[in-house]
Amino acid sequence: MPLGLNSVSRNRDILHIVSGDSVAGALRVSEVPCNKNILIWWDSLAVGPTPQTSSLEEMSKIRARLHRKPSPLDALLGEDRERPRSLARRGRLLRRCSEWREVALWFGPWAMEQLSFMQILAAMAEQDIGKTKLSLVECPELAMGCYNPTQLCAFFPPRAAIPRRRVELGKRAWRLYCGADPVPLFRFAKRRLASAPALAAALISQMREYPSIQNGLSALEEALLRNLEHRTTVVEAVARVLVAQQEGLVGDLMLFEAIWRFLACPVPLVEASEGSLRDADSWQAFCRLPIQLTATGRAVLAGRADNIALNGIDRWIGGVHLEGNSVPWRWDSDRGVLRA
Repeated sequence: MPLGLNSVSRNRDILHIVSGDSVAGALRVSEVPCNKNILIWWDSLAVGPTPQTSSLEEMSKIRARLHRKPSPLDALLGEDRERPRSLARRGRLLRRCSEWREVALWFGPWAMEQLSFMQILAAMAEQDIGKTKLSLVECPELAMGCYNPTQLCAFFPPRAAIPRRRVELGKRAWRLYCGADPVPLFRFAKRRLASAPALAAALISQMREYPSIQNGLSALEEALLRNLEHRTTVVEAVARVLVAQQEGLVGDLMLFEAIWRFLACPVPLVEASEGSLRDADSWQAFCRLPIQLTATGRAVLAGRADNIALNGIDRWIGGVHLEGNSVPWRWDSDRGVLRA
C-alpha cells in the first residue's frame, strides 16, 4: 500500500488514528478490532512552519506546501512528492469523527508523536463529536512504530477514555506551539512536567532546537557535529545520532539534510575527507562519503565561533520563523531554559 494512504470501510465501529505508515501496516495484520479503519496522521511537525492559523484545513495547506518544497537531496533520492495529497483527505476524515462509535488514538511518548497528538486534540476541540468515545492507546516507551502486531494487540485493551480537560490541554498547547513567541510555550511546558510529562518533554525537546547561546547550534546539530570529531561517513554519523536521541524528535532524512547544509553552507562546518561533495552523485555515494569537521566546525563546537553569525538561519520552529544572522531567542543548555 502506498505511503500515507488512509483506508476506511463502511464499518463505523472504531476508527484508529496512528502516527505513521509502520503503525498502520502492523495494525492491518494484527488482531485489533476494525483494523482496516485507519487514519494515518503522518507529518513531522518538529520541522517546518506551523504558524498561527484559524483552521486545520489552512494548516494542511501550509504543511502540504512544505512537503512540496524542493530539498537538496531530491536529486539523489528521486523523492516522490505525491504524499501531500493525503493531508486534505486526512483532515476531512478527522472532521467526520462523530460518525464513529469510538476513535482510538495510537500515540506513544516520543516527541514526534506527541506533537501530532497535540494537533489532533486541538482539531477535536473545534468540533462536536457527539457520543463518540475518544480513547488513547499508549505504549510504555519509544514510538508506536517500534512495536510489532502482537505488541500492539496488547496495548489496545487497557486504552483509556480521553477526558475533556485533556482535549482542552492539547488545544491550548497547540495554540501556544503555533504562536510567534516561544516563551509562553516554554513556561507552559515547565509547569506541566509532572501532570503531562510526555507532552511537556516533547515541547522542551523542541525548545532545545533553538540555537544555543554557546555556539548557535541546535541540540541535534551539535550531536551530529560531535560525531564528526573523528573521521566517519555521513550514514554512520546519522545512525549514531538516531540511536542516541531519547526524544524521537526527527527522522533520518532531516539529519541527512542537516549534514548536507553543513557541507554546503557559506562557511562550511563539515568537509569531505576524501574527494568532495560533488563526488556524491547518488544516494549511496552521499551516504558513504567520508567526512570530518573543518577548522571552523571545531571552533563552533568549542564555543569560539557562532554558527548563526557565520552562516545565518532560515528555519521554522513551530510558529516561530528564525532568519538572518541573529535571533531573538537562544537555548541555554547549562540552565535548561529558553532565553530571550
